[in-house]
This record gives sequence, structure tokens and C-alpha cells, in this order.
Amino acid sequence: MVVLFTGMSGVDCNSVLTRFINENRKYRYPNKKPILLKLEDEIVNVYFEHNPHQPKNNLAWVQLILQQPYSLLKKYWIEACNRIITKIELIKKESPDSLIFINLHACYFHVKTQEYISLIDIDLLKSLNPEKVITLIDDIYEIYHRLTKKGGLYTLMQKVTKTEVIFRHIRLLDWRAKETMMSRFLAEQIKNCSHIVLATKHSFDTLTSLINGTFLTAYLSHPISEVRRLEALGEYDRALNIKKEIAEISEYLSIGFTTFLPTTIDEYRISSKESDSNGQKTLNYISALNVRWEKDKYKDPQHILYQPCDFPNDSQLWTQDISEFDLEDLSQLFSILASIISVQVTTRDYTLVEQSEVLIIYRPLFNGNLAGGVQKEYNYFKHIQAARQKEIICFIYCPQEDIDKFYINEFNARIRYYLSLPNNGLKLKNGVKNFIELSEEECGKLLNIELNKNLILEFFTEVMDKHGMFIDISTVIRPLNDTEIQIQEQFLENFVTGLLKNYEKLDEYKRISTYFEPKTLTPDQLYDNIVKTVTNIAHGK
Repeated sequence: MVVLFTGMSGVDCNSVLTRFINENRKYRYPNKKPILLKLEDEIVNVYFEHNPHQPKNNLAWVQLILQQPYSLLKKYWIEACNRIITKIELIKKESPDSLIFINLHACYFHVKTQEYISLIDIDLLKSLNPEKVITLIDDIYEIYHRLTKKGGLYTLMQKVTKTEVIFRHIRLLDWRAKETMMSRFLAEQIKNCSHIVLATKHSFDTLTSLINGTFLTAYLSHPISEVRRLEALGEYDRALNIKKEIAEISEYLSIGFTTFLPTTIDEYRISSKESDSNGQKTLNYISALNVRWEKDKYKDPQHILYQPCDFPNDSQLWTQDISEFDLEDLSQLFSILASIISVQVTTRDYTLVEQSEVLIIYRPLFNGNLAGGVQKEYNYFKHIQAARQKEIICFIYCPQEDIDKFYINEFNARIRYYLSLPNNGLKLKNGVKNFIELSEEECGKLLNIELNKNLILEFFTEVMDKHGMFIDISTVIRPLNDTEIQIQEQFLENFVTGLLKNYEKLDEYKRISTYFEPKTLTPDQLYDNIVKTVTNIAHGK
């Protein structure tokens, strides 16, 4: 079996795969170990054979090879690939069942011309009959850090401005997208060959089962921003508890699924601070990075693909403090970088959903707030299903405590929203403090009434009376012939209709999912339910 591994420079795919082979307990017997062939190493050998006068050194790629014309690089690539093919023929002759890994770049950044190039010869790679193309990815902060080390693309260009450092990170995002695109195209040109994107912070077991096709592939979608919001508010215990829950269900899922985890890439961490100037609130992005998800896990990773580097997970630009003057100049650039990262987060999550056979959505309404990223992934799942491109089993775990908080939070938020607008009609009586939230008694009443328009309308009227709110018809934009009663009725109608529309998001989760679980379950119980659901579907029950 031949597997092609692609990945941009800076991911350190060679070290990742070497570590996977040497430290993976599944390959403890020498005859079971995969054979790793490195195409770029062969290109280096070819280059020095054609240029014997050149002294060999660790900077050959940057200083010599990637300075050559495209036409010459293509010849080197073809010659190196033919050598790989010859080696594989010899290996298969001695051991037909050998597992062979070939590591190569699908896309290079040419040092001389400053452009992206691909040297792939599709026909040559087709002759290898690879079954999978796996693209390895990592956080761009660590990718950049590795590229500044000896032998990396930026080794000789370290004295740069902070602006250039940000532009380099933007370029790396673009490069990674092109590497993934070219890898997907390569897989599509080869018969019966699949393409998978895999972050290096996944476990050995994930890659092993992915190669062997042992389990169904699954994507675990869970809240991230809400957890970080709790941390920002100082509610560390609650944030830690939900993180533990997610880690536990991740561990259980790895028993019976090849599970893709969204936080194995965690780049959307650029901090921001809100400033107030002349009544105008502005969001200023700064260079400090928020703490990485499960950062301690990757300091000394055990049974994980990730190759550790000495990039610190704290304030950097990632290595220098930024003055207020610099911040004013750089904030917009940080904003652009954060925006591009955000787009790539969504794109990557869609890819993970599409390459999975099971979608597991964990607590999409955690703490009563709709997780935006989770909802996007769910919507993409619906899009795939509607297009009938692929049948994906969707399991949603949404405990009743989250559902109850969701109903309450949406009601509170809608009142605050109407009070914040100048021409909405809803006002507070003189002397009444700002509305904060429903009382405990009111929350209980809201949860006990049916989600019926008339019942909610009555309840909202009671809340208005109790909290000193009234409809100020003088501020409402309306046709001149409307009566005061009509204006008030229309306002109430709009309030309740909009609220019910928000509530329908929960109904959609229930309606479209394969299985919706509102009972409170421990991670092991949840795992058992997921397995039972998938098994029943597989057997047509």
C-alpha cells in the first residue's frame, strides 16, 4: 500500500512521519514498520550529482535549489520521482505487502521569483497507485517559527519589520490553502484515491486508523468561543469543566472512530481590546495571542503526530512587546490577518465535515448561547445532505440545561436589543434601572409555558409591567393613520415573532439530525449512545 503525504514547508512532515513510525506502538515490530521515502531528499541528491562543484549544506534548498529556473526544477523532480519509483519496485519485489509512505510538497514557494510553483507529474505519481493523499497541516505561528530556523525559508531574512512578519503570516495562510488545493487535485486525478486533511496535533491512533480504514471517520463539533468568553470573564472553573468534558468524549470517540478534532488547529487567537474615543467604540487588535486550546498537552506530546518546536504560546509578534505607537499602526494589519484566519477556519471545518461519515455535535447551545462555528458546520452538513452528495450520520447532544438557558438567554437578549435602539418603541419608566435579566421565578414560568405565540405574548406583557417597561409610540416609525392600539399590537407581534424565529434554530437541530439527545449523559454514556445509533443505522434499524 502506498500513501502520499503532502504538506507545506514548516509543517516538518519528515519529522512528523519519522516520529510516527518510530514511536508508534502499533509499529513496534520491524517488519510492520512503514517505509518512508522522501522525494525532496532525492531532489537534493539529484541536484548535487548534477552540480558536484557545489558544497553541500543545510541551506541547499533555500540558497541553491529553489533559486533554479522552473524548467530545471521540473527535470530534477522527475528524475527524483523516477528514483522513488525504482526503490518502490525493489521493495515490493521483496515484500509485496509493505506499507510505503512518500513525503512530498504539492506546492513550493520559489525564492527567486517569489511565486508558488508545483512540480508534480501526475502520470508518474499515478504509476505508484497510491490509495490516499494525506495533507498534514499545523498552526501558522509554529510553521513560521520553524521557517526562521536553520535551513528554513526565512533563515537568511530574520531582520525584518513587524509589518513584514504579519505579511509573512498572511502569505503562509495562502500557501497552505494552495498546498491543500493541489493535493486535492492530485488525489482526484488518481483512480480510487482519497484526499484527507489532517492536523499534526492529532494522535498516532487517528493516523493509523485513517491509513488502515479501521473505523468510520467522525468529526467532533463543539463550542469554542463561548468557552473562551467564560475564561475572559474569569469563570475559569466552568470553562475548565466543559474543556474536560470535550477532552473525555474525544478520548472515548477515538476508541471506535477515526475522529477529527477542530482544536488541533487553533489560530484564531489574536487578541483585541476595545477603546472608546469620543463615544465611538473601536476594536484594536494587538499582537498578544490568547492561550492555545490544550496548550499543555503539546509541550511534551505523547503518542501525538505533532513535532514540538520552541515557539512559546504567549505574547509574541510574536517575540517583542509593542508600543502604543506601533499598535496604532499595526492594528489594521492584525485585523486583516485575523479576518483571513477566520475564513480559513470555516473552510477547514467544512472540509472536515465533508471528509467524515459521522458528524457529532456536542452541546451546540452550551451556556444557553448558540455556538456560531457549530451552527456553520451544521448548516454545511445540511447542504451536503440536500445535494445528496454524501450521507452523513448526525448525532447531536444538547442537554436540557443548555436548552433551558437558551430560551431564557434569547428572551433576555431580545429585550436588551429593543431597549438599545432609539426608535424601537420600548422604553423604561423614569427611575427604573436598566433591565438585566428575568428573575428566577420568571425563568421558571417561561420554561413552563408552551412555545405558543399567544402565551409568550401574555408573558412578555407581564414582564413589561413588572420591570417598568412601556411602549413609547412617539418613537415608532409608522404610517400616520395607525392608531395607538394598532402600533402597540404590532410592536408586540414583532417582538414575539422574532423571538420564536430564534427559538426555531433549536427545532431545526432536532428535525434535521439523525439523533438528538437532550438527556444529561456522562462521556461514556454518550459514546455508547453514539455507537448504538450508528450500529442501528448500519443494520437498517
